[in-house]
Amino acid sequence: MKLSKTQTDWLMIKAGVSSEWDSCDFVLVQMTPGYIKTLKERSLAAKLIPYNADMFSLIYWDSPDGWYLHSLDDWAESIAEDSVHRTDILQELSWSFVEFEEDGERDSFSQPEQRIDCCKMEVFKDGTARFTAVGKNTGEDFWTFEFSIEAIDQNDTL
Repeated sequence: MKLSKTQTDWLMIKAGVSSEWDSCDFVLVQMTPGYIKTLKERSLAAKLIPYNADMFSLIYWDSPDGWYLHSLDDWAESIAEDSVHRTDILQELSWSFVEFEEDGERDSFSQPEQRIDCCKMEVFKDGTARFTAVGKNTGEDFWTFEFSIEAIDQNDTL
């Protein structure tokens, strides 16, 4: 997987979990034209709500296409010059468009141990959003860093 300076079909967002035994480092979201339209509509809806000091965000039932963690088994020892190690991407940025270098590459990524449930997208008045979820049997919180819907729509990643 490598960074892309232009919009691609996949967005990677830095993530975390409130667990002592499980981990989650990033999510992947497939950015189809229909989904981008949905994101823009959600952002506009949050901005159009009249000012109310008690309103913090709008919440939608929504889920990324996968919650993943870094595993040493996921990586070859040598990385091509034009390829960026996922941990390098996530240390520098909270989100980025990415390209897969091999068919089926996403299927090889490690996932958290627990089943993730109740996935939601929270959209804020400033045009940012984040995903949240809980571990089905543990109730532990999963979340992503906030990302700008406007920046995604403008292809403004790097």
